[in-house]
Amino acid sequence: MLKDGIGENTEKKEACEAFVNFLSQPDNVVRNMYYIGYTSVIAGGEDDTLFDYAKWCYEAEEDEEDTIDYDVSYFFGKSDCFITASADQAERQLYAQYPPEEVLQRCAIMEYFGPETTKKLNQMWINVRCFNPFRD
Repeated sequence: MLKDGIGENTEKKEACEAFVNFLSQPDNVVRNMYYIGYTSVIAGGEDDTLFDYAKWCYEAEEDEEDTIDYDVSYFFGKSDCFITASADQAERQLYAQYPPEEVLQRCAIMEYFGPETTKKLNQMWINVRCFNPFRD
């Protein structure tokens, strides 16, 4: 959905917006997360579908003894969003999908750099992927 592909065509713009809205619905977000295994950037707002899905994926069994309360409140934007998970899960997939807030504060978000810088970054990536100094 490149802006150059839409231009001033209102039908294409409306179709793109409808598609993004469709993908952003919590039940469709969960389907997508289940299929691709990635964490959604959408937290679900007032809808608990995504939090319930995270709990379904990572919540410890009732009789499990070595558990922790893993705080994901920062992600879901609500207080008291905890997943009672296996202690070892805190250093595995749960940690990878929902890193603690203090880890996220050390991270950076890539922003749009403009066409000239983006062109240079793309070329750098091509160089990294394609250049092999050990090739015969």
